[in-house]
This record gives sequence, C-alpha cells and structure tokens, in this order.
Amino acid sequence: MTKAPILISGCPRSGTTFCGNIISKSPEIFEVYEPFNHDFTYDLNLPTKFFRFTESNQAAYRGRLDRMMQLADRGARLKLLPQGGLSLIRAEKDMVSSLALKKLAQDRDSFFKASRLSIKDPIAFYSSEWLAEVYDARVVMMCRHPGGVVSSYLTLGWEAETKYIIDHPLPGEEGQFDADIDAWRRNPEDTIGAVILQWKLFTQATLDLQARYPDWFFCLHDQLCDHPVDVFRAMFNAVDLPFTDAIEAQIIRDTGAANVVDPRQHTQHNLQRQSSELKQSWRKRLDAEAADRILRETEALWTEARAAFAVPLEVGISQTA
Repeated sequence: MTKAPILISGCPRSGTTFCGNIISKSPEIFEVYEPFNHDFTYDLNLPTKFFRFTESNQAAYRGRLDRMMQLADRGARLKLLPQGGLSLIRAEKDMVSSLALKKLAQDRDSFFKASRLSIKDPIAFYSSEWLAEVYDARVVMMCRHPGGVVSSYLTLGWEAETKYIIDHPLPGEEGQFDADIDAWRRNPEDTIGAVILQWKLFTQATLDLQARYPDWFFCLHDQLCDHPVDVFRAMFNAVDLPFTDAIEAQIIRDTGAANVVDPRQHTQHNLQRQSSELKQSWRKRLDAEAADRILRETEALWTEARAAFAVPLEVGISQTA
C-alpha cells in the first residue's frame, strides 16, 4: 500500500465531508480537515480563498504544506507534541503541532497507528494538480447534481463562491462562460444565478481535470447515494486503502434507512443520512420555479458530467442505500 496523501475535493457541498469522514475511519489515516479554509481554526493561513499553488508562488508557501505532511509520520507527531502544548497558552496557534495534540486527545489509537494523510478540502480544488504533482497525492474529486448544490447554499444562507473563483483560469473552451459571467456581473444579487455559475465553473473544471488525469477517482454524489458500499469500495481501491468489514459496516450505519434527512433540518456537515432520500431532498427545499430554472440552465453540462463521472460497478452490486 502507498503512503501517498489523499486529497478529497470538488465543488463545495458536493459530498466531500462524507467521503473524508469514511476515509478517515481507516486506521492508516490521519485526517486534516480543510487546511485551505480561512474559516477553520487549523488552517495554513494562505493569502486568498481557493488559493492556487503554482511553480511561481510555491517558494513562499510550500514550507507550510511540507510541515503539515509530517503529520503522516508517528515519530514526527510525537516530536510536535510539546509545541502543541505551548500553543494552548499562546494567542497564535501553531496549526501542525496543535493538530497532533488534538489527535492524541481525541483519537489516541489513530495518533499512534496512522501512517498516511488524508486532506478533505473543497477549498484546495485549484491546487489539486500541484498537490498531485509535488506530493504524489491520490485525488478523489466529487460532483453533485446542481440542484443539490444550489439548494444547500440557499438553505445554509451561504454566499456563492463565484467572486473567489472567477479570476482563476476559466475551464472549457474560450468564451464558453462569457454570457453567464456577464449576467452575474450585471445582477450580483441573483443568488441562484451566482451558485449556478459557480457549479458550472467547478463542474467544467472537473471535466477538464478528468481528461488530463484519468487515474484520479471521480465520483458522482448521486451514485454514492444509490450504491454507497460499492462506490466506496471502488474509491478505496483507487487510492490504495484496504476496504475492511469495519469500513463497510460504518458506511451502512451512516447511509441506512434509520438516518432519514429532514430537509427542514439541513445542517452543514451532516454525516448520517438515508442515501436514497438525500439524493432528491433538494427538490423539497426549493420552489418549483427555482427548481425548473436550475434544471433548465444546467441540463447539458449535468448530462455530460453524469456520464463522465459514473463509477463502473460490477453486475449484481449490493443494494445498500
């Protein structure tokens, strides 16, 4: 088995948290949760949201990531503990040593056994190629139905990420999204339109990544809802992690019929859900006009994405959803 780190990314609200949670159940894994995200306590303090590492800027910031990667090694984690203790009484926290100490306090077994890092972070999307090249990261990319992404943003009251990602190199053919971008700039208060544009940019960029990196694991949230055990089994195989009976049991617990999602009780990081209900729950959170608009404006791209990212499953797959 490889010791390469695992990156779980994709458009925000596409299922990265659930994937990261299941992967973190492997005894080999030390999970680092959204280190690119300024809104979280343990972050890399990068200059912008959705920061894109490149050859030209890596010299200034790579040291932070190199140090974070040490968390995959038990000996390094032990050496970090004293500094982590000092961070408890300092105003400015040291991210890496604090994470080592937190893991020891909350999951002693994982602290001593983990030998590999997983990085769950949709905010790292634009650095995924660099992470794969520099650290040989195994990449899992998630894609979700646009209705699920848009309704989730609206229910949580989140602002679209469009303004953070629009300056990144645009995916697809030149001019492909010019009309969408112009419409967003003319009417930035159109919340649904802003999230639709965000979904389009992420989804097309994910299609472009798949064309360049066919060895990465691309996954549809919808398919994960329908066949969670089988898709996770394929995912674990793709990133070189053992798929154990304990992992399968965890997936069944987290996706079974007892864990029905109430769309009126939507939460940001709900890790237990009835998969078969979750896939269509977005329709219950939106009025008919908004749902029709999303379907109309995303139909062609969603059809392409759904065909491209479907995980081949064996005949006779288990019906665990």
